[in-house]
Amino acid sequence: MKITVELDEFWMDEDSNNLSEELHTYVKNQVIHNVWSKIKDQVDSEIVKKINELSRERLEYKVSELIDKIVDSEQVRSPSIGIGKDGVCSLYDKLKHSFLNDSSYSNPTSKLQDLAKRFGQELKDRYDTLFASQIIIKVSEQGLLKDGVIESLLKK
Repeated sequence: MKITVELDEFWMDEDSNNLSEELHTYVKNQVIHNVWSKIKDQVDSEIVKKINELSRERLEYKVSELIDKIVDSEQVRSPSIGIGKDGVCSLYDKLKHSFLNDSSYSNPTSKLQDLAKRFGQELKDRYDTLFASQIIIKVSEQGLLKDGVIESLLKK
């Protein structure tokens, strides 16, 4: 531990005759003050850390408890789907509405066909590129292309 004592703050009573004793007392008091200050900072840091940890655990417990309560009641507020009074509807109706209307999965057949078409086009493009590069390499091995032409064709 490094302790610095600044003598600018040091004072001595006019009644004291012993400078060494006054300096000793002053240094001792400064050291005690610095040590307690560092201990206080460490303790405060640990307290804040523990409080954050406990509050996070408590918050997670409360959120989980509220979600369980909503799922157990099977009732949610959803004025957007217009079912039930005061915008309250069953959890089943809310999930069904979300699945059928709010997402693109209301027609899974067309979605899967679209995905298959895009995947097929990507594979075709990759095959075309590979096939073209193989042709260029074979023609080049036969010596039918100049060096500058090969690089420009392979870049495309």
